[in-house]
Amino acid sequence: MALTTNLVAWWNLDEVSGQRVDSSPNANNLTDDNTVTSAVGLIGNAAVFTAANSEDLSIIDNPTLAFTT
Repeated sequence: MALTTNLVAWWNLDEVSGQRVDSSPNANNLTDDNTVTSAVGLIGNAAVFTAANSEDLSIIDNPTLAFTT
C-alpha cells in the first residue's frame, strides 16, 4: 500500500511561487497569500514565509477536508 493511499489531500510544495497544487485528485489547492517565495536547493523548493509580510498558504473549508464525528 502506498503512503498516499486514501489521503484526501497532500502537497509536494515544489512550486517556486503562487498556488501550491494538491497532488491528490481532489484539487484542494493552497492559495498563496502575500507572495510566499521558495528557497531552491533545500528540500525541493521549500516555501519561505516572511512573518512581517503576513505570508501564508491557505485553503477555504470544503467537504473534502471537513472533519466529521
